[in-house]
Amino acid sequence: FIAIVSMGGVVAKFAYFPPNPAFPLREPVQYINTRDGNTIPFVFAPNPRGGDYKRDYYTIIFSHGNAEDLGAGEERTHRLARDLNVNMLAYEYSGYGYSKGPDGQQILRASESTTYNDIAAVYNWATTTANIPPDRIVVMGQSIGTGPTVEFASRNSVRGVVLMSPLLSAIRVVRNTYFTLPIDIYASIDKIHKISSPVYIFHGEQDNVIHVSHGQRLHALLKHPYEPWWIPGADHNNIDMMHYPEMIGRIRAFLDYLDGHPLK
Repeated sequence: FIAIVSMGGVVAKFAYFPPNPAFPLREPVQYINTRDGNTIPFVFAPNPRGGDYKRDYYTIIFSHGNAEDLGAGEERTHRLARDLNVNMLAYEYSGYGYSKGPDGQQILRASESTTYNDIAAVYNWATTTANIPPDRIVVMGQSIGTGPTVEFASRNSVRGVVLMSPLLSAIRVVRNTYFTLPIDIYASIDKIHKISSPVYIFHGEQDNVIHVSHGQRLHALLKHPYEPWWIPGADHNNIDMMHYPEMIGRIRAFLDYLDGHPLK
């Protein structure tokens, strides 16, 4: 994460790191238009066990990390649907992967506002086109994806929230500030207390990209906290590789917890 600030005190650029879309999107990929007029792809992976996916299982809307895209994480999407016993709905950010602008051309750069509109468009598809009730939707974000996840959950009804390696705000990743600066983005520190749903946070204690203190401070601000997981030896990029079985078990325990805490 790098915030470049101009002499005038305005953020000139926030360094998103979309990879080259080297992974072709496999079926069943779908596309949806956002409020910005952009077109983004998404993948809905229903629970492979079958049944009534709308009611029998939770649907997790997943917001991915910074240096990946939907294609790179597509296999993970289907694996999580199977291992978590859920439906997974993973989407692309405007400016990443195979997203397109209103003119049909590649979007030059992602932005905070477009990511907010991206997750809102996917949630709207889930609740209207797929007819999934809000009380069966859980939102999950990883790294930079926790920014749009917290923003959305602070303004909308969801059953629960999962945050993996979250950030207090973008500028606080590189410099601690007491107040949120006007130039800052993804200021989850100022929004997370508004989330009325249970929130589960886990973070690697050896994270050298987003320090574990970010997750710890966010947990302290929660209205409805769930027991966090501060992972010894884990860094920013190896939780779902080195700690996958335990991660799956802990997220499934959180989903079981949600069964006893209806949406208010």
